[in-house]
Amino acid sequence: MAKETGKLAVQLIGAGVLGSAFTLIGVTQFDLLNTNHSDEQNKEVVDQQVKQQSEQATQVNHTTQNLSDIIAKASPSVVGVVNYGQHPFQQQTVEQGVGSGVIYKVDGDKTYIVTNNHVIEQAMNIEVSLHDGERVPAKLIGTDVLTDLAVLEIATIDGMEPLPFGETTNLQMGQDVIAIGNPLGLNLSSTVTKGIISGLDRTVPVETSQGNWELNVLQTDAAINPGNSGGALLNLQGEVIGINTLKIASEKVEGLGFAIPSEEVQTVVDELLENGELKRPMLGVRVIDLSQYANPYAALQGREVITGLSVDSVEPGSIAQKAGMQRGDIIKKLNDVEIESMYDLRKFLYRDVKEGDVVTATVLRNEKPIQLQLQF
Repeated sequence: MAKETGKLAVQLIGAGVLGSAFTLIGVTQFDLLNTNHSDEQNKEVVDQQVKQQSEQATQVNHTTQNLSDIIAKASPSVVGVVNYGQHPFQQQTVEQGVGSGVIYKVDGDKTYIVTNNHVIEQAMNIEVSLHDGERVPAKLIGTDVLTDLAVLEIATIDGMEPLPFGETTNLQMGQDVIAIGNPLGLNLSSTVTKGIISGLDRTVPVETSQGNWELNVLQTDAAINPGNSGGALLNLQGEVIGINTLKIASEKVEGLGFAIPSEEVQTVVDELLENGELKRPMLGVRVIDLSQYANPYAALQGREVITGLSVDSVEPGSIAQKAGMQRGDIIKKLNDVEIESMYDLRKFLYRDVKEGDVVTATVLRNEKPIQLQLQF
C-alpha cells in the first residue's frame, strides 16, 4: 500500500510541475498587458503581437500548401512493386511480397523504375502497381545485391513522369524530409510520412545473399515500414534525396529509418541501365577465411594465430594470376589495409580501387611475407 501511495505522489508532483509551467506562461502574457505602460504603449504591444501571430499563421499555411503541392506532384511517380514466386505446395505463382518503386526515367515507350533488390529478389514475375491502381507487367533490367538496388522496365503510359533527383552533399541534420511509399501493402498505397534528417553518412551492417556488407545510408525519423522499401525520400523541393531501404525493427526502437543516398542510387542505376550489372574489380581467386577456423586457445598456448584469406584457387588469366599469386598464399594486406575477412577484401576492392590502379598485395608464402603488384 505504501508503494502505491508513493507512486501516486510522483504522478501528482509531475502534474503539479506541468501545471505550474502553464501558470507561469499565463502570468507572463497577462503582465505584458497590465504594467504601468500608457494606453498607447499597450496598444502598440498588442498590435505587434497580432502582427507576429498573423505572420506566423501565414508562414504555417504557406509551408502546408507547399507540402501539399510537393506530395500531389510526386505521389503519381511512386509506384507499388509486387513480387510473385512459386507456391511451395502448388503449381502456381503467388504474391510473395509488396514494396515500392520510383519512376527514374521515361525513354519513349519504355519507363524505368528504381526499387530495392530485396523487394524483387527471387521473383518469378514482377508487376508494378500504378498510382491509379492499374497493374502492369515489369521486366527486370538489372540488380545489385550489395547496394540493394534494382531497375525495372515497364511500358510507358501517358502522363508518366520521372521524379527529379537532388543532392545530399549539402544536407543538414534536422532538415525536413518526406517519405512516400506503400507501407504494409497496396491497401495503404501512396502513404506519406514526414520527418527530419537525423543522421548523415551512416554505415549499417546488413546480411545479403552475397554475404555480409555495410550500406552507406541517410538516417531519418520519418516513419519507414515494411512496404516502404524502394520508395522515395524527398526534400522540400520535391527532389529524391534517397531510396528508402530499411529500418531497425525492435520493440525498444522507434524512428530509425534509412535511405540510400541519391548520388549512389544514380551511379548504380545508370550502370545497371547500361550494362545490366554493376562491374566491380575482381581478383580472380577463391579464398578461405582463416578467422573462421582459428583455434581460440592458440594464443593462450603461445602459438601464433594466423588470420587472413588463404588462396584456394587462382583463375587463369586473372589479375591475381598475372601478379604471380599462388594456391596456398595467405593474403594479409592490400596496400596498407589489413585483410582479415571476405568483408575486408570486398570493402577494399569495391570502394577503394578504380580501373588502372596498381595495388600492392602482401601475402604469406611458406610463412614468409612477399609483395605482389596487382594491376587493375
